[in-house]
Amino acid sequence: MCVLPSRSSGLHKSGPKTFIRFLAPLWIAVCLLHPATANAQCAACSSCSLSTSSGCTWTVSSNSSTGYTVGSGQKLCITGGTYTGAITFNGGTVVVGTGVTFNPSSITLPLTADATLEIQDGATATLPALSWTGLVSYTFNYRVCGSVTHSGAVSAGGTGSMNIHVASSGTLNLGSYNLGVSGVGTVCNEGAILANNLDILATSSSTVTNHGYIQLAGSLNQNSSADLDLCSGSLIEIATDFTSLSGLVTGYGACGALAVSGTSTCNLCTFAGTADICDKTGSAPSNSPNVDADIGGTWGGSVSFCTCAALPIELITFTGRYANNRVELAWVSGSEVNNDFYTVERSTDGKYFESVGQVKGMGNTSERTFYTFTDESPAPGASYYRLKQTDHDGTMEMLAVISVDAKSENESLTVYPNPAHAIPRYFVTSPEDARATVTLRDMSGRIVYRDVMALPAGTSNWPIPLSDLPAGVYDLQLEKKHTSLHKVFVVR
Repeated sequence: MCVLPSRSSGLHKSGPKTFIRFLAPLWIAVCLLHPATANAQCAACSSCSLSTSSGCTWTVSSNSSTGYTVGSGQKLCITGGTYTGAITFNGGTVVVGTGVTFNPSSITLPLTADATLEIQDGATATLPALSWTGLVSYTFNYRVCGSVTHSGAVSAGGTGSMNIHVASSGTLNLGSYNLGVSGVGTVCNEGAILANNLDILATSSSTVTNHGYIQLAGSLNQNSSADLDLCSGSLIEIATDFTSLSGLVTGYGACGALAVSGTSTCNLCTFAGTADICDKTGSAPSNSPNVDADIGGTWGGSVSFCTCAALPIELITFTGRYANNRVELAWVSGSEVNNDFYTVERSTDGKYFESVGQVKGMGNTSERTFYTFTDESPAPGASYYRLKQTDHDGTMEMLAVISVDAKSENESLTVYPNPAHAIPRYFVTSPEDARATVTLRDMSGRIVYRDVMALPAGTSNWPIPLSDLPAGVYDLQLEKKHTSLHKVFVVR
């Protein structure tokens, strides 16, 4: 079985043509209890550790459209509100703090001085393209710990160096645009990167290191001798083709994987370490390289083919609530393979779990199945509930973890209408006034909407302010102290 301990400590597997996705809130919940650790050979990504309260040349704490030119030794700290001005880097540092909405009208990169842009955890940013070409002699450090969406490509070209680091809390979403590495920089991902193509066209001094999840709507092109490092439990999901020309792909630990839905071509490439590649456009996996075209490739003895291939459970949702002095749990599976039974475990500290019951599984089914379990004697206060699954052969998988507060009588979250044809509203019942974070994700785990709200006691309702929400399935998560509520709904 293939464990993903970075952004998703829940277990995800790449199937023959698909990556079976858990909803991101469940993914994150498990990650909080089991944080990632880097392999000795798999470099850790840079964290977002710059201060927004000291060493600041300028501080922006409320809505602003003022433009700034940041030179060497200078620091712009944005600590509140929405920023829409123009940023010009002549060196220096820009730090975007927690809770900030960062939507600069433009970003101009310098040619002769090092610079840093840091988007911290809890910040939301919409950025233009970031790229350069030609002879440059500086390093641009781009650290993503919050949620960032680009309206253009991100590419390190020329002779400069762009170091793109996405932390476990970060999402870098390029949508239909490409992520390119053609200078001497690095890409290090512990969170989630979504892009069209990933083009690794750099020299041997460049490295792409993946600890988390990279989803490509297009292709992965490794047309150089630059390194691609697949860390333990990571996944790169490629919707079309994978092509490596003289590239080195190295796996570290268990299940550093590539899942290829189109054609895979190895042209004088090298696969080393414990890398796993899954491409089933051709014959079934065997001891020979399972790619469509192997043109003089070199394959290490520990390389595997589709060993991380079949997740027994496609978990759609896992929820819990406290009512009538008991905890009622419910979960939905989209499909099951060889599933014998589920185990429900409980913990009061998130570290030590005990079994509180089992529920028989469906064995093999492609149908959506609903399950419930009631804890008749819950622990007082907040408890963590962990859902595990056991195959008929005894293999076990940890699926998800949620928190339920035994004081949260009659808390609920609903969406109406569901399915929705227009702007849906969500209804929240809370026994007390509280500060809550609302997050909307699509089925790829991409954050579509996030807001922090003052939640009143009783029942209140709020619109989801997205008039052009594409058709699909979405997961709405509401988080407040000791409580996390989820609701899956459909937009038609």
